[in-house]
Amino acid sequence: MAIVVVMAIVVIQLFMKKEIIEESVVTKTTGISELDGSEVDTNLKESTKPKAMVDTSSWDTSKVTVYTDKSENKAPIPVGYVVSQVIGETEINTGLVIYEGTEPVAGDEVGVPGTAAWDASCNRNQWVWVPVPDVSRIYDKSTRKSKTYKRTQTGREEYSANSEPVIMSSDDNEQNFSKYNLPGMTTKKLYYELDTELDETIKSIEKYGGFYIGRYETGNVKAQNVVTYFTKPVVKRMNRNINYVTWYDAYANLRTLGANENVKSNIIWGCLWDETLQWFRESGAKTDEELYNPATWGNYRISTFRYYENTTENQIVKSRGSETMVPTGSAEQNKANNVYDMAGNVSDWTLECSGGYRRGRGSTYNTITENAIRDNDRNYGKPNSYYSSTGVRAYMYIK
Repeated sequence: MAIVVVMAIVVIQLFMKKEIIEESVVTKTTGISELDGSEVDTNLKESTKPKAMVDTSSWDTSKVTVYTDKSENKAPIPVGYVVSQVIGETEINTGLVIYEGTEPVAGDEVGVPGTAAWDASCNRNQWVWVPVPDVSRIYDKSTRKSKTYKRTQTGREEYSANSEPVIMSSDDNEQNFSKYNLPGMTTKKLYYELDTELDETIKSIEKYGGFYIGRYETGNVKAQNVVTYFTKPVVKRMNRNINYVTWYDAYANLRTLGANENVKSNIIWGCLWDETLQWFRESGAKTDEELYNPATWGNYRISTFRYYENTTENQIVKSRGSETMVPTGSAEQNKANNVYDMAGNVSDWTLECSGGYRRGRGSTYNTITENAIRDNDRNYGKPNSYYSSTGVRAYMYIK
């Protein structure tokens, strides 16, 4: 009898420590866009997925507060950041937004200039929480390497051609480090930093159940003669200075985006990019076909959509066939779960590497055909090179 009582107490304690999170799958129906005749979402119908368990008892409440949305899902909010109160930005399954600083941000008009929410999104760094239900989807503990994927019309499959973390023997040397804002770096030190960073990231994801992705492409790149560099990187709407950045300068500067000692930021890992796309799929924001061929929701040469040139003008129609890089976050069509420009605009540097090249993800504004869009989801680039169509995407994790 005593054994039975003890077992019952243990079971009760376990259930008290773990909280049930109910996830939703969204089934889409479509209508026709008045702008370009393409299919668009007209309504969403929710159905219930199997429930997932999240253990919040291990969360460090000196670094985070526990946020619970209306669907009873939970996310950690780092101290020094505030949860958005803007309609459409408060639910974890559809893109929970946090703003740097502690002043609340509220409103009901997403993406409309002149509103309080628009002004805040143009002036404060923002991040979106990406839940990760199973860390084994992105990391192999036996090899201590990440897992990357490629999209298909029906899902995704592992992409073993690339690897993380990796050092490029042909380029990662003291001459490049010194020239591109990494003075004092060595090849051995860079690999140690990357290896440690991935390990810490995975541990954080295991503990807190996800990570934060930069809501926009990282801005504030400045040209100086033939070299470009960051003045102070930002993750803010309507920044046009998002291209011509070397991988080295991005690596040196994106680590400064974390506001305080509770979080750390860097160039996004390829595995986290892939997991973000999978979250778009599992949350119902995008279909497998839309992820495989993102021409309808990204900025490419063949894309047509409306965007803001600046914060005061009326919307401009980006016509099909024009090679136009737009300010990041300037087009509502080009977002998924409140993350902007994951498809097209500029290709974003990642920490992914293959065949002597660092990889940029998301293709570019001057990509011409649908086949090229799919083929160029992973762009090749030398880390000491900078291109008109290459920028960078940041991520942030809780330390």
